[in-house]
Amino acid sequence: MTVKVRDRVEVALQKTGATVANASASVDGNGRVELDMPDLDEGGYTVVVNGTGFEKRAGVRIENPHIVFLETDKPIYKPG
Repeated sequence: MTVKVRDRVEVALQKTGATVANASASVDGNGRVELDMPDLDEGGYTVVVNGTGFEKRAGVRIENPHIVFLETDKPIYKPG
């Protein structure tokens, strides 16, 4: 049996109990809540998801690696 749920879902990112980012959205069966991330210190955080009749928590680790994406117009890059 599949049950389709329509609800408002809230997502918060917390560090030592203080909320550092949050967002909410209405979902209809399934959906997505986009959470804008501020510049954060690396370390352990908690993601909290709330809806009618439930609350889920999960630990996450924030890391700030430097990523470089290079795209060329050649299938194999040949310097020079």
